[in-house]
Amino acid sequence: MLLAMTAGAVMMGACSRETDLYDPNHDAVDYQQGWQNKFGEIDEEQTWNMATGVRAYINLRGEYTVRIFTENPVSGHAQLLGKTQVHGQPTTLLLDMLPDATSVFVLAQNADEKPVNGYLPITDGQVIIGQAQANARATRAASAESCPTTIGQAVVRTMQNPSRKENGTGEWTNYDFTETLYTLNNVTMNTDIEPWKASDFRAIFGQNGPFQEWQDNLSKYSGEFSGDVQYVMQDDGPVTMTLNYTVTSGTDLFGYYYWRDGEDPAQARKFLVTDKAPANYIKISYNGTDYQDLAGNVDYLSWNNDNIWTRGTAFRLVYFDAQDRASYNFPKGTHIAFFIDHNGYYDFIFNSMSQYNDWTRAYYDAAYHDRAVTYNFRGTTILGFEDWTDFDENDVVFFATGNFKKPIDVETGEEPEGDDDIDNIVEPQSWIIACEDLGSTEDYDFNDIVFSVSHVAGQTTAYITPLAAGGIYPANIVYGSTDLGEVHQLIVPTIQPSSEGTYSLINTITDKGKPGQTIPLTVSEDFTVTCDKAGRGNMGNFAIRVMLPDSRSLVRALTIGAPSTGTTPQMILVPGNWCWPLERRHIETAYPDFKYWSMKYSRYTDWYNNVVLEEVAK
Repeated sequence: MLLAMTAGAVMMGACSRETDLYDPNHDAVDYQQGWQNKFGEIDEEQTWNMATGVRAYINLRGEYTVRIFTENPVSGHAQLLGKTQVHGQPTTLLLDMLPDATSVFVLAQNADEKPVNGYLPITDGQVIIGQAQANARATRAASAESCPTTIGQAVVRTMQNPSRKENGTGEWTNYDFTETLYTLNNVTMNTDIEPWKASDFRAIFGQNGPFQEWQDNLSKYSGEFSGDVQYVMQDDGPVTMTLNYTVTSGTDLFGYYYWRDGEDPAQARKFLVTDKAPANYIKISYNGTDYQDLAGNVDYLSWNNDNIWTRGTAFRLVYFDAQDRASYNFPKGTHIAFFIDHNGYYDFIFNSMSQYNDWTRAYYDAAYHDRAVTYNFRGTTILGFEDWTDFDENDVVFFATGNFKKPIDVETGEEPEGDDDIDNIVEPQSWIIACEDLGSTEDYDFNDIVFSVSHVAGQTTAYITPLAAGGIYPANIVYGSTDLGEVHQLIVPTIQPSSEGTYSLINTITDKGKPGQTIPLTVSEDFTVTCDKAGRGNMGNFAIRVMLPDSRSLVRALTIGAPSTGTTPQMILVPGNWCWPLERRHIETAYPDFKYWSMKYSRYTDWYNNVVLEEVAK
């Protein structure tokens, strides 16, 4: 068993099994011997790096922005792994991921469409983005000039004489309403879209979500929701409505209508898209492969299991010109509104344009007319319908995709407050590099130098944030030939060394404290914190240069780099939310499973989740 220190006067470790040994000295021997006594023999495959490389192969026809996340950005806890522009040519990104990751969430979009918007599996260290998606898009493009959808028969809905006692008069008033709807033949729908996790929906429909069940969201989020829903085309392009969620027991058929400027919306023909209850267009799977139809009243709120997957249906809306020729292309300036046909005990039509819902006063003892709202939530445009009287606006929910103008609230004349800029609401993937400086050889707390590294694959800037300095000796963070500065001074710019040249400890005594300023660092697009195929680049090629006292001279420079495989570490790379041990708290005390991970690299890969909170900085 090779037991070697990865430290040297000028030395950088690699993932390959090399023997770049620091010139043996008392501290190094003590450190190695103490490690063996405490942790036992090190796994020969141990790299001390919690990141693993996953290659994303992208092959989409057309021009798109492709973003790859750890999770669905809607969930609220996603991190951005990669981002790139594709122009119809194959592209590869190298992602840094945790070793137990089994999928990524991929969003490929342009102004018109999202050909990929869901989870894709990681298989043998690879993610394939674009084979099925590219084929599906090619099929759609080929049929764009010969859209198969035609207008079917006219269906007259009669709202069957609802009545109520008028306030203040004591008299009953009867109402009769009729609406003519047109069925569509050969509706273009895609049931093989990328799945979502059922638990993702909890951020939208669960507690404190904007569409929380059994809550008057219409009132609570009046400043964010936009009623009187109509989408106006910013430019020519397609419109896709994806049915992903429902909690209704009604039939609730879905439809749309459209008009141009100068035309009367009331005269627009209304087209029915669906002919079954919403639950028939949603499938679920308990293993990620075998999907079954969802039927009946659905309660997603109880689904707090990442192993339950859902797959909705994407409907491509059709535009008919003056000669009723069908096309997927809606001209610039077209207004599109929606309705649901509550085809149950009463044939009520709930319109997304509130002025056409005046009749609801005749049946519902409520002042609300907004039967639909739209909201931009973490990059997703949501259209929610209400078909009863609780006004949670989540009975039938679609995700809308198209080159739309931003909605304007009809009462305020301003844009609602929804958070639709995904680049501002999802943080990049981050990692922490934690180091021992050999100033002391028996604590193994890995808090002497702590800094984070965040980088999005495909981008040329990484961001370095100094977090803690639990060592007293001057220590500089180094990337290649670039010296980023002395860590104590990076965290507290005003700090000064003592007359002996040592510093006070920072952010390791009681809590994480305040980090230093983030440092932008120019890197290549294929920068990674994992190894390349030649075994180079472990932990991003970062190093620490420490000035230590020496018996023969005042100071000596020690450069600590990433450890070679199977050797004693002074540097480890862990997830970005890791809490480093407090001062003089051993890492195996703070993280009891660390010892087992040291001996079995491929096992205990979640050792950092078993933490003794009293032992770490929070």
